[in-house]
Amino acid sequence: HVTEVHKLCRPACAMSAWDQQEVAARAEGLSLKRDPEEDEDLHEDFVPPNFFRHKRKSVMGEPVTPHSAALFKPVLQPKSVDQYVRLQHCIDKIFLFKNLDPRELKLVIDAMFCKKTEQDDVVIQQGDDGDNFYVVESGVYDVYVSGKLVATYDGSGSFGELALMYNCPRAATVRCRTAGLLWALDRAVFRHALLHH
Repeated sequence: HVTEVHKLCRPACAMSAWDQQEVAARAEGLSLKRDPEEDEDLHEDFVPPNFFRHKRKSVMGEPVTPHSAALFKPVLQPKSVDQYVRLQHCIDKIFLFKNLDPRELKLVIDAMFCKKTEQDDVVIQQGDDGDNFYVVESGVYDVYVSGKLVATYDGSGSFGELALMYNCPRAATVRCRTAGLLWALDRAVFRHALLHH
């Protein structure tokens, strides 16, 4: 959304405490519910991450060109029919993939791999480089920004896309509260599927 991109690009000093927290959460694909009564005291000590402090130097930070797209050969991950159907059901709910044609959507599903999680596993760490985009099939995942709990995924949702799209560090930590199952899409396939579309 254009408004959110503009907000992301605004310097921290020009943003309210709430806006700073909201941007950090949205950098991992989250949305926060605003409580006007808490605005003045709950978020006053929020310190936003510096999105571009450690700019990734990977070649995947380069634009996806028609030439590179034509040469791209993803690693396909084998799946059972049951896994494929379950994953497709999860993908159907994700806005990011709504505009992909059937061929591109099949590429995404074929390239995703299963990641089992256990209680207290850290899926992503605030400040790290982005490597994968994640889709939740099961489990409960808590999201922390600068040590504060800001959101929870319970059995559905996705996270991790903006660190891959904008070549910036992770803006939040995601920790597994209960054992669960994630589907992961690596950086190269994610960028190929979505950024050249």
